[in-house]
Amino acid sequence: GLGVKDKNGVWHIRNAYDGEGKVKKLNIITTPDQKPTYTLIRKGGDKVVIVEGLFDALTINQIGKGDFDIVILNSTTNTDDLIESGELKGYKTVYLALDNDLAGKEAEEKLYNYLKKIKGVKIYRLKHNSKDLNEALTNKEKIEKEDITPKTYYIGLLREGIIDSVNRMVITDDERVFQKLKSPYYREIEDEQDIAEFWSANECRGEVEVYIDGELPEWIRRGLERAEWERTYQPPWSTVPQTEIERPTGIKRRKYFEIDGRLVLDREVEENPERYADCDVKEAREIAEGILKQRKEARRRELERLMREDNDRDRGRGLGI
Repeated sequence: GLGVKDKNGVWHIRNAYDGEGKVKKLNIITTPDQKPTYTLIRKGGDKVVIVEGLFDALTINQIGKGDFDIVILNSTTNTDDLIESGELKGYKTVYLALDNDLAGKEAEEKLYNYLKKIKGVKIYRLKHNSKDLNEALTNKEKIEKEDITPKTYYIGLLREGIIDSVNRMVITDDERVFQKLKSPYYREIEDEQDIAEFWSANECRGEVEVYIDGELPEWIRRGLERAEWERTYQPPWSTVPQTEIERPTGIKRRKYFEIDGRLVLDREVEENPERYADCDVKEAREIAEGILKQRKEARRRELERLMREDNDRDRGRGLGI
């Protein structure tokens, strides 16, 4: 048989001759206190691939470049052992290559929910349509790498007005947005409750500006629906203090672009369209061209108005035809 030793010293053996032509599985336990668990094959890198079985590990070794560690779960029941060990915290990149069955998907979900809480780790899924990685290789199927790293979202303030300043909430998936807005107070969002509490604690008002590439996550939308703060004020016509609940008046979707290696906000394009009318980013160029077209049309209408006024004055002096 062919096998690997796990972290607890148990040998996991695979033998093709079980009388039915199927791979036979055998765990060899040498001491009474041994419990079967996962196997970690170290090569000293900061990348790791997680697979279910020995033959998937051999497949990874064949199709990969070899500059990664390999975790063999030996069984999806050992997923919790791997998570509780904390060994995955030492990696910068994790590839999930589990089987395409219910047990594999459940194990992947557990690992993903754990990994997404580790700051700075990149998470990838190896995609194919076969039962497992080894079968995909046997079928000569294309195995694709899918980036499933969860985005980090940030929340901060945009202060508007000088005398009666108003705190407006800004949410983005790129913290450079706050540098562009000259807003030093921002931080990561933890969950939807965090959004609601931020709105209340900072007494925000008005629309929420959202700079996010792609769809707005539903949990952020739910957080905005929960956001409110209660304020008391004295109307000039009344001697009785009034209570009002401040909630977001709406969501204003904004955009940002990578132009010539730097982040550019849509408001920058709107303020200086001449600069971006010929840029390589189509969406930014279209915004600039649209504004320049509006300005040209406004100048044309203004010129027509001035000409009509001149004609009216001429007619008033008896010079009109």
